[in-house]
Amino acid sequence: MTTVELRLGVLPPPMAIIAAAGIIISACCKYDDSALWNAVNDHENRIESLEQWQEQANGNIASLQQLVSTTNYITEVTPVMQGDKEIGYTISFLNSEPVTIYHGETPQISITQQDDGNWYWTLDGKLLTDSQGNPLRVNDIVPRLSTGENLILQGITADAGNQEIVKEAIYLSMDDGKTWERISIENANSFFLSVDSSNEDYVIFTLADGATFNVPKYIENGIAFYMNGTLLTDLSEKINITNGNISYAVTGDGEVSVRILEGEGWSVEDEDGIFVFAGGMGIGSEALVEVTLLDNGKVTDTYRLIVTIGLSGSGTEKDPYIISSAEDLYYFGQQVNAGNISYSSGFFKMTGDISLPEPENGNPDNWEPVSFPGTFDGGGYTFDGGGYTIKNMIVTEGNPLGYYGLFGILSGTVMNLNLESPVINIANEKLAFAGAIAGASTFDIITGASVCDIINCHVTGSAVISMQIGMAGGGIVGCNNASVTACSFTGEVSGFTWTGGVAGNNSGNITACYASGNIHGSKPLDGMDGMGSVGGVVGSTLGAHIRASYFADGDVSGYDRVGGVIGGQSGGSASACYWSISPGAAGGNPPQYGIGDVNGTDENAIKVTDGSGWASAMTAMNSALAGSGWIYETNNDGDFPLIIVRN
Repeated sequence: MTTVELRLGVLPPPMAIIAAAGIIISACCKYDDSALWNAVNDHENRIESLEQWQEQANGNIASLQQLVSTTNYITEVTPVMQGDKEIGYTISFLNSEPVTIYHGETPQISITQQDDGNWYWTLDGKLLTDSQGNPLRVNDIVPRLSTGENLILQGITADAGNQEIVKEAIYLSMDDGKTWERISIENANSFFLSVDSSNEDYVIFTLADGATFNVPKYIENGIAFYMNGTLLTDLSEKINITNGNISYAVTGDGEVSVRILEGEGWSVEDEDGIFVFAGGMGIGSEALVEVTLLDNGKVTDTYRLIVTIGLSGSGTEKDPYIISSAEDLYYFGQQVNAGNISYSSGFFKMTGDISLPEPENGNPDNWEPVSFPGTFDGGGYTFDGGGYTIKNMIVTEGNPLGYYGLFGILSGTVMNLNLESPVINIANEKLAFAGAIAGASTFDIITGASVCDIINCHVTGSAVISMQIGMAGGGIVGCNNASVTACSFTGEVSGFTWTGGVAGNNSGNITACYASGNIHGSKPLDGMDGMGSVGGVVGSTLGAHIRASYFADGDVSGYDRVGGVIGGQSGGSASACYWSISPGAAGGNPPQYGIGDVNGTDENAIKVTDGSGWASAMTAMNSALAGSGWIYETNNDGDFPLIIVRN
């Protein structure tokens, strides 16, 4: 019987084994050859498995070199799955083919970065060196792994130290397979502990020994603009550079160029990612800026920005727009009247007294009332005077519907503001509404509720509110739909239809307000008898409440309904209100009662006849104000008039 000896160290080709098996079968048909076939198949499977391991391990090492040495960008990291199990990663690049790294075990070949900034190969944490002992750079060479059995199949019988190749051992070559060194596989592990692609700019690779390196992600060229760290999302809006310079951040490899397209006197420089502007023609001036993004000298995108010099501050409650000069005040009015939404709904605060200049070039006035022309439903701004004073305001013209004052049509809140000696003088306008603070204040046209507040505002000095034939004139507001609290007027109000020391016509609530001076209603035109209402506090009121308010130290007079507190009342009520006059100064009829069309003394609008009466009046008003946050006190001399302070 013929026999074949199989030496596993030097494996014959598989077909030779099969042929030998055929000889055995022909020699003895009863022979059981299953053991031989199992041995053949097992050996082939083991060889195939080792070859797959070698291919995968060497592929992993080559991929590791590519990752560390690349000047390319990663576009995607995709897990390689085997069923529900992750077995590796495929890493795609912008300008080269993707690589795949598997989690399979590999001898502890890794890399380390030295002080010179280069990466070097390591084995079990020790630097790999060439024959001269020089560390081997990752960029220069790729290690190769092999099994001893595979080397024997290739006819390699000895390693670099002239030791016989052992088929079960693992060998490493650092010279592209010319020589091989036996290494241990005791520390076998996956290359990576983790691959983290959560960062926007790069992928973080953590090796099995804890070392990390980053590979940048590909990011399409783009640019984002910021103001004080806040992303500018709508580049069509004007950018107020009073609050700082515009910075930018580029994604990708783009370069930036900037220039002024339009804008007299403007210039701009790019200083390390910040656009620094200079010039301009003062507050309100604008420039059109072109920002170009280039890639290798080619234009990839162009942006247009409109920058302006505006008020400092961002217009929020915590960071209001700052008004510190007449120029600032004029700019505020211009922007609101132009419908600039960031101003018409913003917060403003004065930081000092402002004196408006005398009118120039034959212009009769020096102020254009603030309001949306022709509307009653403005933006809801908040104007905080900060306790400071606007001086020398002169108004003879308002918006197209005839509203005159600091605010023509008030569409928000005004507080803590003083006006010194304002002059509003309107002639020959039948539908005029005038007040030092506002010609009119708005309300919600659906619910009828007030949407405005006038708080702690005071008009002092030689104030004049004069209308020859207008509709409503008041020391604070002409036609009031607001809540008016803790305000005062000292001066002269002369009107035609509805005239009052605080409000001419009132549909809002008035609390803790007073007036002094001369409040005078004109003689009605022929056929208009009974049309006029004059009151020390309010000319005419409709369904509103007046509380703890008074008139004193002056004259109230008119020709129709005249009252020390209210001229004509239609609904609504008064409580804890007082009045005292020195009749006859302005002509016409002085009031006989606190409310002009009430034929008798009203217990809630009481006349004070002497100085001692004001002491009890103050007690009663402070009782009515309990819980409001306001209280009356006498002035430093202890005399009339009273003053209002926060409680």
